Amino acid sequence: MSASGAPRPHLDSPAQGRIGAAERQRRLIEERHRLLAENARDVIWTMAPDGSITSVSQAVESLRGLTPEEAMVQPIEQIHPPDSLAISLGYFTQLVEDLQAGRAPQSFRGELEYYCRDGSTVWMDVIALPVLDEQGAFLELLGVSRDITERKRTALELQQARAEAEAANQALLAANRKLVLLATTDGLTGLWNRRELDERVRREIDRADRYGADLSLVLFDIDHFKDVNDRFGHLAGDQVLVELGRRVEAQLRSCDGVGRWGGEEFLVLMSNSRAEEEARQMAERLRQRVEAEPFAVVGRVTISSGVVQRRPWESAEAWFHRLDQVLYRAKERGRNRVELEPESAR
Repeated sequence: MSASGAPRPHLDSPAQGRIGAAERQRRLIEERHRLLAENARDVIWTMAPDGSITSVSQAVESLRGLTPEEAMVQPIEQIHPPDSLAISLGYFTQLVEDLQAGRAPQSFRGELEYYCRDGSTVWMDVIALPVLDEQGAFLELLGVSRDITERKRTALELQQARAEAEAANQALLAANRKLVLLATTDGLTGLWNRRELDERVRREIDRADRYGADLSLVLFDIDHFKDVNDRFGHLAGDQVLVELGRRVEAQLRSCDGVGRWGGEEFLVLMSNSRAEEEARQMAERLRQRVEAEPFAVVGRVTISSGVVQRRPWESAEAWFHRLDQVLYRAKERGRNRVELEPESAR
């Protein structure tokens, strides 16, 4: 009591004042955290050491259609689809192993997919941070999950668009290859067609004129091919043409080429042949193989060949003309033979 008889006001000690201020500060911080958790668009959650979810912020309802109370009691199998479930379980397994081994637990950062109440899913960027006490003991896992569904959808759409564009490009390339094939090859034998042969010959002529390279042509056709078609039918005749093309290709060097010149005629372009004799030897090997190996259905077939080496600066037309004459000479002289130009014509 005071001298006046009035009650003396109660005064806290300095220590009590400090405790009260600290408590008010703690409560203020907790209130701020509560307000932040309740109003943030990100889902903030905590998990106890035993794996139980101890808190989930209100944002989970707008993102997944679940109340915090419902989200907290969900088993993990109901939270994530299989792929994301495997990632989450992998992290939790590693977390437990680290704690049991006395290692510092690692944080998690990744993109996970979550189930919603209506069966749809949302994608979230997830950060999970282990919280330790002053002695380093694990207290809880603090997580923040941010909605990235729109970004993920845009990325998937872009990926799909790229895949579709790549597929379209591959289809276009395949179509272009097919067009090139149709434009350059014979539809029956698969060898060069006449147009491609003519182009190749003229290209080699240009190269030969620049560098002085030797070139030879071999033109051959099947003897009495009309009789083959008349006796066995055109289907059997076509089979002979296809097989003959294969036999020719087997005799050529990698730098040589062959095509169907027309009907039963085939043209062989021999680049870098050192002499007409080299081309003649190839033609003779082919003639012998054709004669020695009967064809299916039709049996024995023979061919006649003309071989001509290009003269310096000779045009393609003049070269082809000489070749025709030499092939005609082979036919006149009994067929089933290889002919060169007579010495008087050289």
